[in-house]
Parts: sequence; C-alpha cells; structure tokens
Amino acid sequence: MSVNAQNYEVNKLKYDYRMYVPEFGDPYNPTIAGVCSFLLPGFGQVISGEIGRGLSFFVGYVSSAIVSGIGDLMRDAGLDAENESITSIGNGIILVGVAGALGVAIASTVDAVKVAKVNNLYFRDYIKSRTLHLEFAP
Repeated sequence: MSVNAQNYEVNKLKYDYRMYVPEFGDPYNPTIAGVCSFLLPGFGQVISGEIGRGLSFFVGYVSSAIVSGIGDLMRDAGLDAENESITSIGNGIILVGVAGALGVAIASTVDAVKVAKVNNLYFRDYIKSRTLHLEFAP
C-alpha cells in the first residue's frame, strides 16, 4: 500500500529509524528491502516507495560497472600490445570500479533498510490521523 506525498527526505527529519519496531500491517519490510537492494542496488528503495532514490543508487552501480569494463578493455589492450603500463592502469581502473560497485551496493542496502523503517513510521502516523475517534459523554 502506497501513501501519496510520501517523501523520505522529509520523513527522516521527523522519524528516527532506530525507534522502529515492526508491527503487523507495516507496508514495507526492511529486511526484504535490504536484501533486494544488495542484490540489485536501488531496488529496495523502489519497493519502499522511493523510486527516484532507488534509480540514483542503480545509476551509481551501473556507472561503477562501466568503469570496471573500461578498465578491462584497457588491460586487454595492454596485454595485446605487450605494454605493462597500460595493463597496470587497466588493473587499477578495474579495482576502482569493483570497489565503487561494492560500496554502492552496501550503501544502498543500509539506505533501503532505513527508508523502509522511516516510511513505515510515517505510514502508521498517516493511518492514525485518518482514523475517526468518537467519544460519547453524558
């Protein structure tokens, strides 16, 4: 269930993810969001209602993979030309790309869990504010 006008950047100012305790009826599962985001960076944010945030992590991950691919091409070119300096530069670029991809995957996982928790807290308050409370007094 998605709530309109939901925005993590605003919600995180009001809700502390460390205060989250799972309750029945929470629309977002932080564990599933974290696992999904580790397997495909950004996907955990998307399933927690933060599409733009998820796309940002995905673009970062793809960019790191492209850097690794460029390094691989340079390394192969250096091996073909028997040029050790190009080969070592290619190896360095591959290392930077892989480290970047791993860093994005870890950051995305941590962020996805926080997003799910904060958005659940917001959702609980949203539902409480829409509940009709009637009191009868003599």
